[in-house]
Amino acid sequence: MGDPEFHEIEDQLFDAIVDSRYRAVIKNGNIYLPDPNGFPGEIILVDPAEPEDVDDPRVLNLDED
Repeated sequence: MGDPEFHEIEDQLFDAIVDSRYRAVIKNGNIYLPDPNGFPGEIILVDPAEPEDVDDPRVLNLDED
């Protein structure tokens, strides 16, 4: 259901977070983190990222220059 390309990108983002030293990723002002209560491969979108997330060294901020 939905856009299959979106789900592919979501899966790639989940794998990138899990395989890295980061707990989450910020992209376009939104934070994405693995869903501990979801099915394998699910991520949570939190809109927008909070200031404490932006300052957290365990969060990869893709919006930084």
